Amino acid sequence: MAMNYFDKKNIRETFNNRHRTAKSKGIDKLSGVKFLSKLDEEVDLISNKISKNNYKFSPYLENLKSKGRNKKPRIISIPTIRDRIVQSIMKEYLHSNYDKRVHRLPPNLMVKNIYKEFGNYDYCVRGDIKGFYDEIDREHLLSLIHKDDIFYDLIERSIENTTVPKNYSKNKIDKYYRKKGIPQGLAISNILAQIYLTNFDAFFETNTEIYYKRYVDDFIILCKTKSSQDNIHKEIKSQLKQIKLKLNKEKSKKVQINHNNCFDYLGYKLSKSHISVKDSNVEIFIQKIASIFTWYKNGMANPLNRPRNLKNDDRFIEVFINKLNFKIRGATSGNKVYGWLFYYIEINDKTLLYKLDNIINTFFERVNLSKPDNFKGIVRSYFKIKHNEYDGFVLNFDKLISIEDKLKFLVDLGKINFEDKDNYSDDEIDKIYSAERNKLLKSLKKDSGYKYF
Repeated sequence: MAMNYFDKKNIRETFNNRHRTAKSKGIDKLSGVKFLSKLDEEVDLISNKISKNNYKFSPYLENLKSKGRNKKPRIISIPTIRDRIVQSIMKEYLHSNYDKRVHRLPPNLMVKNIYKEFGNYDYCVRGDIKGFYDEIDREHLLSLIHKDDIFYDLIERSIENTTVPKNYSKNKIDKYYRKKGIPQGLAISNILAQIYLTNFDAFFETNTEIYYKRYVDDFIILCKTKSSQDNIHKEIKSQLKQIKLKLNKEKSKKVQINHNNCFDYLGYKLSKSHISVKDSNVEIFIQKIASIFTWYKNGMANPLNRPRNLKNDDRFIEVFINKLNFKIRGATSGNKVYGWLFYYIEINDKTLLYKLDNIINTFFERVNLSKPDNFKGIVRSYFKIKHNEYDGFVLNFDKLISIEDKLKFLVDLGKINFEDKDNYSDDEIDKIYSAERNKLLKSLKKDSGYKYF
């Protein structure tokens, strides 16, 4: 069975479709471009080692992500390109065989469904699992995986593999080994975490007296009475204890659901009267908009510091507005949507939308610039997206197929001037386009302010 997934054609396609443009490097310091130069050799190596069941993962490279002041950083594990290919294929297999255990509903639709249930319940427990990925018991996880094929061994090796800092000493690698947890950042991390909570989910989903939803380590349980809420809270602790996990006391709370009492979930702010956005996530988005205005203000004050292709004021203003539009409207790619408005499209707090537009109007006034006609703002963009009228309004990367389309995107983004197009080959334009597309999508993905989106 394993070789059906790891035939040479699939290995090659997995690299080309998912990792060819990757810039992040693992412990071997190879980017996607450098890996391409030895692709035939690597495909043979992967295929051969998988068939013999002796494939070994290189140590993952440590990347520390800040979680805020006075908090330990999150450790992200970066595999080599070769290991990423293998784990991407493993992910395909896991989704084919364990898909029933995976919660596929996106966060915004989950929030929408929860809000619909508020009329039937008056209490809830909003829970978060403490150190979820780091505390997962590997032995219990593996007990939930079938042992009937080679993927069991690969899964075990991938989660047992060590994550090391840059320039680590090989003879001291043992000190970085961890006895529990799933490395974060692997293609298979999320689905393995889903599988781990199989029995936890089943316990609460079969209780017809409550309403249960979970997204990664954030879950919510709606209850009808205060006593039921208290009992559920105790049961959560008991069920987590059985799988060697704990409730995060700082982020978990018991809440009464009414029109005045708001609580946060998946970046949203909920009450019986409305759906809005968590206050801190609103502030983060405003700061990102403000940073684009700051970029414009500094560029107008110091034209000599602008990139060579943005020396002309009209051209600079045009790119500035395009940057704003990308940030506000978001983008679509591969049948996925990206951006702040797409993530928070289920809000019904129109006051917030108008407030954001007023703030943006103030930013325009501060830089002494009139809003051009092609800038539509938050409210207009929200209704376009809400009513599925965004085709042609929101950037759709799936439609940028020709070199001319890709060139136009780079021109709009200010990376190339149209007059300079003859200075670039088609391959160079395609390469620059891929890098800038990925950079923009990554930025838009982060705009939700929610850690797992």
